[in-house]
Amino acid sequence: MHSVSRKALIGFALLLVALFTMQAASWAQGGSTTIRGTVTDAQGAAVAKATVTITNPANNFARTQVTTATGSYSFELIPVADYTLKVEAAGFRKAEFRAVHSLVDTVVTIDAKLEIGSLSETVQVEASSAAVQINTQDATLGNSIVSSSHCSLA
Repeated sequence: MHSVSRKALIGFALLLVALFTMQAASWAQGGSTTIRGTVTDAQGAAVAKATVTITNPANNFARTQVTTATGSYSFELIPVADYTLKVEAAGFRKAEFRAVHSLVDTVVTIDAKLEIGSLSETVQVEASSAAVQINTQDATLGNSIVSSSHCSLA
């Protein structure tokens, strides 16, 4: 009877190890990204204590930060997705960047130049990639794969 309970305990321990290994592997496959930048006024001076918010309604994701004394912000280790980035500061128009596309293990830099005005006024900017990056040497450039990509491969 002692050997049966020992075998059951060893089996249970191996099952736990397998479950934790699969969880770690699935986390690694998900990938993450970083969105960061600097908020300045029309003259290029840093805007401290501006509120920066990123949202993705598709996956119900939202994060908010306040800029540093140098006007910088950084959202690190966030899920790969398309985001809307909003910047708000007292005495300035609200800036909104739509379609901020992120890639796996890639830093996206969005610098916001705020215009003088009220928060009820919004300046909208469509974010776009200036150049398409193609790396034919190795897999260092990450890309996000969504379910529609899987369907089109079939």
